[in-house]
Amino acid sequence: MTSRQLVDFIEARFAEHGVKKVIPDDDVIEEHARRIIKQRLVNKQSQEFRRSLPNKPRRSICGKICESTSTCSSKKTPNCPGMRR
Repeated sequence: MTSRQLVDFIEARFAEHGVKKVIPDDDVIEEHARRIIKQRLVNKQSQEFRRSLPNKPRRSICGKICESTSTCSSKKTPNCPGMRR
């Protein structure tokens, strides 16, 4: 069965049962469009903000540069609680 045949089959069954195509109200379409625009603006601003952040190595709270957030090589603070920018 081709895709056209499938569509025709489904539409024929809908017609048999009195089902009509659903077209959303203008309010629903407008609300959806606003949601998409808002998402795109937020994503764009988020990307711009991330690009504006300095690309510096992270330092642990004790001031040493650590390889991971769970370990710290500092003898002053062997159980360093984590990283910060």
